[in-house]
Amino acid sequence: KMVLKPVFPVPVRIFGWHIYDIQGLFIKRQQEVCVLYSKMVVDNFLNFDKIVDYLMTQPILWNKLKAAYLEHNTKVMKEALGVIANWLAPLALGGQQFALLEESMKTALVQGLYEAKDIHKIAGRYVGKVTQLEKKNCRALQLMPPDKFENLLHPIFQEDEWILVLLGGVLGVIVGIAQIYFLS
Repeated sequence: KMVLKPVFPVPVRIFGWHIYDIQGLFIKRQQEVCVLYSKMVVDNFLNFDKIVDYLMTQPILWNKLKAAYLEHNTKVMKEALGVIANWLAPLALGGQQFALLEESMKTALVQGLYEAKDIHKIAGRYVGKVTQLEKKNCRALQLMPPDKFENLLHPIFQEDEWILVLLGGVLGVIVGIAQIYFLS
């Protein structure tokens, strides 16, 4: 319970003098926890491999992404070849051969989109930097009132709360036995 409770600081006073504030350990360190939590969220959820894998399970979204990607890359390829090459290539190869070449290049581009793990990492870092998602998320979490922050964190700990309680009990027994042994 001391990890998250009390949510708001409870002053400890002796003869009217403020000595200390008691507050849940995570809540007390909300500013530092927010920095680590935001980094974890960005590192684990702004991961292009996971995004691409997810998009592939969504046929409509994946087809839209492929279409936009191919449209952009086709435009870039035609600009790179220039007007003359775009006019001469179908004549030199034949219209059907040129269409087959374009289609196989598009297929290779889509396969490359899925397999380009290094580009995914670079793109993820770039998106993170441009959007400043980690910084914005951290700031929003730091500005949360303690009770709202506790509501955000509590579900994370709730599943493993019994482990913390058991570990605390075991450590208490060990310290108690050590005190009896060393102080006797």
